Amino acid sequence: MIILKLLNHQWKETLRSTFWQRSILLNIFLVIASLYIIMCVISIGYFADEILAKIFKGRSVIDSFTGLLFYYFSFDLIMRFLVQKVPVVTMQPYLTLPLKKSTLLHYPLIKTIPGFFNLIAICFMLPFWFKVILPAASLSGAFAWLITVISLIAANNYMGFMLKKYFAKRPLLILFFLALIVSLFYLDLKAKIGITGAVTSAFKQIGQHPFYTIIPVLFAGCMYWLAFLMLRKNSYIEEDKKVTRLRSPGFSFLSRLGEPGIMMQNELRMVFRNKRPRAMLWLGPVFMLYGFIFYNPHELDKQVFLLFAGFFVTSAPALLYGQYFFAWESSYFDMYLANRISLRGYLRSKFWLYSALCIISYIITLPYALFGHNIALINFSLFVYNIGVTSFLYILIGTYSRSRIDLGKSQFMNYEGTGAAQWLGVIPIMGIPMIILGLCALAGNTNLTYFILIAMGVSGLLFNEHILSLLTRVFLKNKYKMAVAFRKK
Repeated sequence: MIILKLLNHQWKETLRSTFWQRSILLNIFLVIASLYIIMCVISIGYFADEILAKIFKGRSVIDSFTGLLFYYFSFDLIMRFLVQKVPVVTMQPYLTLPLKKSTLLHYPLIKTIPGFFNLIAICFMLPFWFKVILPAASLSGAFAWLITVISLIAANNYMGFMLKKYFAKRPLLILFFLALIVSLFYLDLKAKIGITGAVTSAFKQIGQHPFYTIIPVLFAGCMYWLAFLMLRKNSYIEEDKKVTRLRSPGFSFLSRLGEPGIMMQNELRMVFRNKRPRAMLWLGPVFMLYGFIFYNPHELDKQVFLLFAGFFVTSAPALLYGQYFFAWESSYFDMYLANRISLRGYLRSKFWLYSALCIISYIITLPYALFGHNIALINFSLFVYNIGVTSFLYILIGTYSRSRIDLGKSQFMNYEGTGAAQWLGVIPIMGIPMIILGLCALAGNTNLTYFILIAMGVSGLLFNEHILSLLTRVFLKNKYKMAVAFRKK
């Protein structure tokens, strides 16, 4: 069968990829990390009944679980849109071969079935089904429930591709889509509309009348067919392409800041014009939503959780951008060495851009202060700390970066640019605030932590020129090693 041969080609391509030949230790780490994630998901699915019984006391565990599926599949769809790859490129090498076009179009869609998100969903749903649904329901009802869930997973899989294809270049539609989901969450939580109740009722009807499973199965089939039509529309080599003038943000106002401003302008253009940094930019708002997880009445007295949440919500885009300082420019890093560019100004542009991202994030997340005055203090202290301390730590760590990044590749499961410097750099960046909190807790005054962080951040801002001078010396020492490493593909 041709489809099986094509899938076999894909498997060989994955195994023979140069990525797996780079580091045995990294491969071992990735395998262990993957197994750990899968085991965690299976454990959550297996103990979901006990967790839900404690949260929703007096309510059926099955009803609670099925009602929450609306939130699960909504979040799953958002994550697929952000990081999942549209399966168009993989079929291009076969378009000139004597193969049926329909076969080539079905191949990338079928190839996505054992994808990461599908595997995670199955590992989450199956333990709950075996432990709770199968013993409690009739055999036909239990299998009807399972078929419905699998159909919804498949529908989400293909719906995510379509959203990515049609919304990727339409930011207003993306914002409207996200606002719609958030509004539905809010209205359901406030009992204005009963979405979770409707989902629970629908699953009960399917369990009592298994014939109704034809509805989710047809829905999944419809999503598959629409994805198939999308691929057919965008898979012609010979199609006439309209001549359009590509426009991206110019950020011309930054040129008024001198040489550092011009470098910031170029880097922002790089972010908006390339796939991977642009994907990182979209992931930032996801981390900024951490506040809705940690800022609840049960967690407001747990300083470690509040510190962790404040660290990310006040500077998520900056943290994602800073972890690959210099590696973002690995494809044209030699330009900075060959031209008469002030290296100190170059590092200053990094500091200014990092600070600007922190300021924007902090302003957007200011409403979190409504959850409590202690949150306002924590977030402000971490905002100042991230600008005055974390920014310089990231620049220092970046000077030891030795891994090249291909800006055109997808962000999902892509570890280019990630090396020992990035892994070890997490220790001081996240560890310093945690250590200070632990010491202040032993002293009996946890609030002192945040004033220390503010003092550290303000000191970094006051002495930023001296710190940049020291970082410039480190950069001068390492720049040729970085250039040699960035040239390797």
